[in-house]
Amino acid sequence: MIIGTEPVLSVRNLSTRFMTSSGTVKAVDGVSFDVRKGEIFGIVGESGSGKSVTNLSILRLIPMPPGQIAEGEIMLYGKNLLAANEHELQMVRGGSISMIFQDPMTSLNPLLRVSLQIAEALELHHGLSRKEAEKKAVELLKAVGIPDAERRAQEYPHQFSGGMRQRVMIAMAIGCNPDLLIADEPTTALDVTIQAQILDLIRRLSDTRTMSVILVTHDLGVVAGMCDTVAVMYAGKIVEQASVDPLFREPKHPYTQGLLASVPRIDRAWSERLYSIPGAPPNLVDLPPGCAFAPRCEHAMPICSQSYPPQIEMDDGSGNKRTVRCWLHADNVPGVHR
Repeated sequence: MIIGTEPVLSVRNLSTRFMTSSGTVKAVDGVSFDVRKGEIFGIVGESGSGKSVTNLSILRLIPMPPGQIAEGEIMLYGKNLLAANEHELQMVRGGSISMIFQDPMTSLNPLLRVSLQIAEALELHHGLSRKEAEKKAVELLKAVGIPDAERRAQEYPHQFSGGMRQRVMIAMAIGCNPDLLIADEPTTALDVTIQAQILDLIRRLSDTRTMSVILVTHDLGVVAGMCDTVAVMYAGKIVEQASVDPLFREPKHPYTQGLLASVPRIDRAWSERLYSIPGAPPNLVDLPPGCAFAPRCEHAMPICSQSYPPQIEMDDGSGNKRTVRCWLHADNVPGVHR
């Protein structure tokens, strides 16, 4: 895969809030990243870290109210989607950017045949007639590996297995040749064999169409096998970002180190207890003034609970930049003499 140098998508200082009876939930807090042409960009983290909300914010699918995109820029080829009107957004959704949601059964309309659901986007974005769009829908079902596509296209979502429904969602997503595909935990609730098939399909489509992909997952094994670049999120912020090999070889942030240590390994003794990060994620309504991970971090210093660390850039060993937000890697730490 040849990855371009210019970004397809640039997210800058994105902040998304939810107004609740308990207070303001800072679901996404100052997130910035770029996705280049042909790149598979992974976003990982525990449940509630802000992964899905980040991607829903990109397409402005946050329910408002109670949600609100408080600040930031989301640039698609230099155009700010946060300034786009509803008609412009409609042409972006399913056109330039497509999304595969976590649960295909709740994302597909149970009352419509599969072919009609795929054809809808083709009619809207490509101006095809209903007959042409349904013919194209059959071709897309074949492309994602659904056998006997002509017959299956006339069936309803409940007549498909979980893996087949996910393939239908992928067919819908790639129908208009998007520049960017957002896959939000696309293998959730699928068995291991089907997971591998779905991920292989996404990678193959990315390669053949030079399509950029944002892959949201909590499975680090999937990240290692699929992604070019990885962003690690915690409490609504990106705490570390790097190319996949340097990140797995030498994680810098204690949270990333904890995530990797929690993954079962075949080279460990069977009797060895699996590591778990102590404590629990913070309440996003009442975040501490310093690093949100400090109460769970074995390397925490007094400054960690007082002030949030700046973003620190460093070389990843291959000439590429990596970033980390941790006082352990800052040159001048207030109150610490080295």
